[in-house]
Amino acid sequence: MRVYSVKLTLIVLMVGLFLSACAGSGGNSTQATGGINVQTLAGLEQLSIVAAMNDKISRVPVGFYDLERYESVEHDYLQVRSDHVIPNSTVAYDLSTNDPNQAFLWAQTEAARSYINRSFVSSSETPWFYENTWAINDPYSHHQLVSVRVFKSNMIDRSVYDANNPSPLQAVIQTLPVSDAYARFISEYLWTFSSSNNVGHVVISSNTTSTITGLRHRISEAVFDPAMLRGVCSKVQLWDLNYDISNQSGGVTLNRALQSEFQVSLGVDGRYNLCQDVPTQLATTDHGSLSVYPQ
Repeated sequence: MRVYSVKLTLIVLMVGLFLSACAGSGGNSTQATGGINVQTLAGLEQLSIVAAMNDKISRVPVGFYDLERYESVEHDYLQVRSDHVIPNSTVAYDLSTNDPNQAFLWAQTEAARSYINRSFVSSSETPWFYENTWAINDPYSHHQLVSVRVFKSNMIDRSVYDANNPSPLQAVIQTLPVSDAYARFISEYLWTFSSSNNVGHVVISSNTTSTITGLRHRISEAVFDPAMLRGVCSKVQLWDLNYDISNQSGGVTLNRALQSEFQVSLGVDGRYNLCQDVPTQLATTDHGSLSVYPQ
């Protein structure tokens, strides 16, 4: 999975639109605090979303889940699931261990499910997880490497979540209090290995904020129909996926909230464009999606 950044031309266009709107807003414009035109903010937000939809390489911003460490090859990432390596397992959740040898054995089994012809490359670990990597020896595979990560059990427990029977409680973090960096990493990991990581879903922003009870990591994603007909306006929805992390229990709970909708059409060049004549419904402008992705 490769990653993208907003092109410089888009940034210049967005700034130009913003300055023009601020300079020429008339008496009929809807104004926000500080004189910023809300309709202009909505347009800028939509432009940033359309730019992400038009990126053909990746659905996530630069640095998302720390995935791209082998930039010159197509790299697949897997997690070890209980029903993949434990015989007769009736539940499906990502396994964790503090034993690197066990992590390797699980990883080897998980990798073999997807790639038969492979050769071992390396083992590594971070304070958070173990990672084992294989080269894929298959001329028909669009991946050249596969890495399997196993989280350390003193960091996270996912046995509270069953993929066959999903619930809002996603995981329990074992080491408290939770840092902003770890909250982001865990939330982006949870998104990566969920149904959201699929065609028709694009991450617009990923940010952590403090709450009364702990931390909230918000991933804003655009959801659209990738099979829309050319020249026909189709709905795009902007959703906030809020991963709330308790500093008391370590529980990570997912809540989804629809923030806005607008429409796009697919051009003959295969790129998405705003349907300018369609009214926009904007629930809030505080998404963080206007910020430039970190390089």
